[in-house]
Amino acid sequence: MMRVLLCSLFVGFAGVPGQAQAIEIFGIKLFEPEGGDEEIADPLNYTVTFDVAGDDAALEQKLEKASSLVQDADRPVSGSLGLMAKARGDREQIVAALYSEARYEGVVEISVGGRPLDDLPPDAEFGGGPVPVAVSVDAGSLFTLGAVEFKGDAASLAPAAFGLLPGGDAGSDAILKAENEIIARLKEEGRPLATVTSRDVIADHATTTLDVSLTVSAGPVAGYGDTIVSGTEQVDRDFTRYMADLERGRIYSPRDLEDARDRLRNLEVFSSVTVREAGGLDPNGAIPIDVEVSERKMRYYGAGATLSNTEGLGLEGYWGHRNLFGRAEKLRLEGAVGRIGEASGLGDLNYSAAVLFEK
Repeated sequence: MMRVLLCSLFVGFAGVPGQAQAIEIFGIKLFEPEGGDEEIADPLNYTVTFDVAGDDAALEQKLEKASSLVQDADRPVSGSLGLMAKARGDREQIVAALYSEARYEGVVEISVGGRPLDDLPPDAEFGGGPVPVAVSVDAGSLFTLGAVEFKGDAASLAPAAFGLLPGGDAGSDAILKAENEIIARLKEEGRPLATVTSRDVIADHATTTLDVSLTVSAGPVAGYGDTIVSGTEQVDRDFTRYMADLERGRIYSPRDLEDARDRLRNLEVFSSVTVREAGGLDPNGAIPIDVEVSERKMRYYGAGATLSNTEGLGLEGYWGHRNLFGRAEKLRLEGAVGRIGEASGLGDLNYSAAVLFEK
């Protein structure tokens, strides 16, 4: 039996992407969000050459991936000022990538239109075709960890337990990973305000070692305060708070917040869910929790058809609502009819229908 799918249609869903965030490594911001597909004013094209001293192909590949000049070479920038701004940002991003590879004496030089970036005046103008941009990187020596010290509320913790060993990996990623693990351990003790209050990093170029000192504030053990919900329009706000299930007074736990996110996502009425602790305790010493959601389109429908040389034409369709009464009640109506064109009368057609409700 030959079956040919004529059409399949699904309409009525929408997603809201999360907002991109800049990443900061050792005071250097990188990967800051750009404006997406917005129209570029005064478009200016450029070409880029990228050179890394030495023969470390893996390092060169990583640095090229960190370079927005290289990654965006087929997209114009907004005028001469936009090109210089992109080049300056690129230098910071490449330096941050060098830090992640424990290269703390690397040198990054960028020239635009044949002139060093630092020699260009703020009102420099480039015109007449694609502007040549040259990026030159000398990665320098590979550093290893020297002395590692934890201070404050982390003084009793052993750096080795977090992967920080003298002579070991001194890359910024390894240090930031250790910080995150320390904070995660403290938060698991019910301390929502645990944070790294200072980071002292000293590179000794004579010995190519990196000394690291981290000071940590654990903050108090706290229970949950108010759960503050924002972003609801059609979904009942109190129901959203109820489904988060962060009972007032219960001791804070990062796992609770993850479970709350999962429960709210599983309702299938939100395109995005963010659950995070507030930046400070309330007057009662409890930690408020912020729940921010974006709703999906609640109604959806679809239709389809099949054609068979033995069964004739078949039609099917459905309509659904994800939030019928405001508390994520789901209703779906669907139906199908077959043997159109093959049946001798209405009584010979194949029918099916269903009503599905979930609360």
